[in-house]
Order: sequence, then structure tokens, then C-alpha cells
Amino acid sequence: MCSRGEGHSNKGMARIAGISPKTVERHRGNVMAKVHAGSIPERVCMSIAAR
Repeated sequence: MCSRGEGHSNKGMARIAGISPKTVERHRGNVMAKVHAGSIPERVCMSIAAR
């Protein structure tokens, strides 16, 4: 998910990882649910605060 924090789109992350954009969306959704974040900016802030 580092790529998302760097501003890559789902399609861009899929291209980098060599997987389908749908797979990226599913993984992103699973991470968001696990950390109880409502948005990508919220998740990024949580990640920064955890450092």
C-alpha cells in the first residue's frame, strides 16, 4: 500500500505489482476494514501517527 501513499492510482499500483486493478481494490478494501479507516487520507494519517 506504499504506492497509494505515494499518489499512485489503483490502476498504477496494479501495473507496478503485475496484478489486476480489481485485486488492488480488494486488497485496499481489506486493509481499510482492518484498520477501521474511512478514507485513504485517514489511513495515511494513521500510518504517519504510528511512526
